[in-house]
Amino acid sequence: MISETGLLVARKKFEGYESLHKFGQNPALNASTKETIWKHGGLYPWSSLTSAAVLHCSSSHASDTGELRIEGLDANFLPLVETITLTGTDDVVTSGLFIRMDRMIYQDGANAGNISAKIGATDGDVVSYIGVGDNQTLQAFYTVPANKVGYLVMYTAGSGKNDDAQIDLYIKKFGGSFLLSSQMDVFQSTSSNTFAVPIKLSPKTDIDFRAITSTANSKVIVNFDILLERL
Repeated sequence: MISETGLLVARKKFEGYESLHKFGQNPALNASTKETIWKHGGLYPWSSLTSAAVLHCSSSHASDTGELRIEGLDANFLPLVETITLTGTDDVVTSGLFIRMDRMIYQDGANAGNISAKIGATDGDVVSYIGVGDNQTLQAFYTVPANKVGYLVMYTAGSGKNDDAQIDLYIKKFGGSFLLSSQMDVFQSTSSNTFAVPIKLSPKTDIDFRAITSTANSKVIVNFDILLERL
């Protein structure tokens, strides 16, 4: 049931609050090690994001020459948005320095290739990724900006036919380490976890949904909702 508070936030009538809905997919989970739930696969390279740096962005297909909107955080962990024009397989370097990635959106129709943003250098780690035809990133991780507090309200997880996954939510406060904060098992189904008391996420907190499967190449999707309070 939709709450009155939720409607007020969605209508931007609740001063100082906004909602965030994010979702990610990992189409081929590993059966021996956990992976972050994002289209690129593998664990997300948080250790590569110790300082703000430019992004080197390109596609695996020469015909992707449209605009790419990049949303993330700057060196002060404040929101940073930049739009660049891709030049196919050649690198385009951002003018802004990013320390966290939230989302990328390809704004000119379906992307023909895989679009990658690499941190710091052409051969740097991939920190954001759009799969062929997706138009935007599918990544179940997030960092709370320095000027906001987050409240994780709920998340859902689903696996495909004959697929299974153990879903693990990891949370890292700024300066700390990732700690396991919630778990869920799914088998060719979708389940949800709504917190009676939302999990408070202080400024600069990272969250990372990860999964492992007993059947190699299982597919899993995660959606989550955060209420953000402006400081």
